[in-house]
Amino acid sequence: MQSAEHHTSLFISIGEAARLVGVSPATLRAWERRGLFTTTRSPAGYRRFTLTDIERLQRIQRSSGREEIAGERDEEPLPGRQEEADAPSERARTPPVPWGSHLRDQRLQRGLSLRQAAAFTGLSASFISGIERGLANPSVAALQKLTAAYGVSIVDLVEGAVAARGRLVRLTDRQRYESADGATMDQLNFGNHLMELHLFTVEPGAGTGGPFHHEGEEFIMMLEGILRVSIDSLEHYVLEPGDVLYFQSFHRHEWVNPGPTPAVFLGVNTPRTF
Repeated sequence: MQSAEHHTSLFISIGEAARLVGVSPATLRAWERRGLFTTTRSPAGYRRFTLTDIERLQRIQRSSGREEIAGERDEEPLPGRQEEADAPSERARTPPVPWGSHLRDQRLQRGLSLRQAAAFTGLSASFISGIERGLANPSVAALQKLTAAYGVSIVDLVEGAVAARGRLVRLTDRQRYESADGATMDQLNFGNHLMELHLFTVEPGAGTGGPFHHEGEEFIMMLEGILRVSIDSLEHYVLEPGDVLYFQSFHRHEWVNPGPTPAVFLGVNTPRTF
């Protein structure tokens, strides 16, 4: 008989795991990058935790990231753990884009001071400075406001950091951005195209971090979970798997995952202004 922890209904999302451990999702991602633990992933690419994983994370948290962590990193890998850590989708994925340095370059190319950039975006100068120095991680809405102020798109920043892609973009070719608010965005196409394609994975309670707007038109196709979308604070929609929402992007829009599990959706925008 299989143990309870292997039953798929007991897989725990990163948002739920963070609440159980008493840390933020960003902290769990940082621990994983440091090699303190590994997790399995769903076919859509988001992390799945078991009860055993939660117990291990609680030990890491109790150790305050020092003595017990150092000892655990010296342990021999558990059976099956090395294969999981070396899975092709994780080993070969393109490293995250250094957003801060690229945004700083864009600001300086336009001769803007931090105060001027703050005036254009509505963000504080200290927050923009923190982003540029890698000390702060912008939400989806904040990132879009900065790129709009500099006259570029998120795709432009990505393409300045990765090699050119052909027609086919495999799972390991995607460029990933993890926002401060628990929303992960995978870039699905590269090059001079009319459409921008992103796969979003949104943890429970996470979202855009506020409303934003830009040129063009876009649609959302819901793949997993549920998503609440607001347009101009007047229209409100709850999307379920299979639903498609189409709207003009100049409307101020935002979204959040109100459900208990990660929400996954395909977002397509045209032209390249996001």
